[in-house]
Amino acid sequence: MKTTKFLISKLFSLFLGGLLISLNVACDDSSDDGDCTKPDLLFQEVKVICPPNENYQIGWEGILKNTGQEDANSAVQAWLSVDDIIDATDKAAGGLVVAVNAESSKSFTFGATVGDTAGYNYLILEADSRSEIDECNEDNNISVIKIPENYPEELCEAFCDKPDFVFEAASIICPTSQNNQIGWEVTIKNIGKVDGETSVQAWLSMDEQIDTTDDAAGGRITGVMSANGGTSSFQFGATVPCSTCNPNDPKVQDYNYLILQIDHNSETEECDEDNNIHIISIPKHYPDVTCNDCYKTSFEEIKSLEKTLSSLEIIATDFTGFLLKPEDVIFYKTNKGRLGKLIIKNIEPSEDYKLTFNAITYNADGTIYKEKLNITVRGTWLVDLDELIETPRDEVSTRDFWWKRINNKTTYFTPVNDAKFAFCAK
Repeated sequence: MKTTKFLISKLFSLFLGGLLISLNVACDDSSDDGDCTKPDLLFQEVKVICPPNENYQIGWEGILKNTGQEDANSAVQAWLSVDDIIDATDKAAGGLVVAVNAESSKSFTFGATVGDTAGYNYLILEADSRSEIDECNEDNNISVIKIPENYPEELCEAFCDKPDFVFEAASIICPTSQNNQIGWEVTIKNIGKVDGETSVQAWLSMDEQIDTTDDAAGGRITGVMSANGGTSSFQFGATVPCSTCNPNDPKVQDYNYLILQIDHNSETEECDEDNNIHIISIPKHYPDVTCNDCYKTSFEEIKSLEKTLSSLEIIATDFTGFLLKPEDVIFYKTNKGRLGKLIIKNIEPSEDYKLTFNAITYNADGTIYKEKLNITVRGTWLVDLDELIETPRDEVSTRDFWWKRINNKTTYFTPVNDAKFAFCAK
């Protein structure tokens, strides 16, 4: 023990004088070659932390390492001190016993009720605080840590006895029914200390701010989520009223963002009211790029199909009706060599079978060269798929297909200038 060794050392110092050094080495059971069969305890990575319990005023953690060759159960005691020396003016700040095998380490975390840490500058940790272990080195058992100013506020969030809801996950999905124009799914998490439920409201917006110009896009109640990590996951879809477009033809594409808002009616008091918004950019070609298996095809996939593209005519309409239908997708290679994809949105017989489609044309590296929604082509006119524009028949040289009208029922999708196409049949 430390006390015993101290007394023996003093006695030999008094009575045997110069024999002190050799006898001390023998008592310490060590030699110059470092061959010691006892434990040897020291601290690593010790720090002051936020009190681990709401009833504590101090918290600390670290690693106790045993570099010796014998297992040890060490009492670890913490002291609050004005200076960096343990003395009678210090206040105990908790303690525990740490079992450490030989040549191993053990992590620990602890806290204590100390009333107040104000006025103390240091936390001092002492291994083998009861002097019960005979160690190879008794002089490496102390670790001194400076207590941060404004502790514990500097390290801790204030304890809050309320729910606190955050978005753990959120995404735009396909509309959940054929009557919906938007679909979304979320997982809400309660990181607060109290059970609770809330609501989630979606908004379609031109910018990243919720205001009176936005349109509601569905919402619902989450159900009760347990404290400390309870979650609620669900999907939702909505028929979009669309204040910025024709009420009879709602278009999600008229908006740039879907904004999801927790507790939009401010009915639930939370620990943090500033983490309740999640903003998602709406893909320009939504819902096609999200829901249509063909239109979801990537540039790399289209490139792998390049050899299957051809300059054969595609019959769009004939006396039986529509052979090329809305939501059909065609891959293409323009006369300038760019790859792309288009999706049919409408063919209108009452307007000489006017064609409406969306398209994306890519650069050779897969980045987007041009993309456009609701491109219209009148009967007998041509299309430049590089620039995504309609052109008259007398401007043929740089065009890619002819929306060729044969008679009052028959329409061909006719490649020109060696542009190539393939109908997607996923």
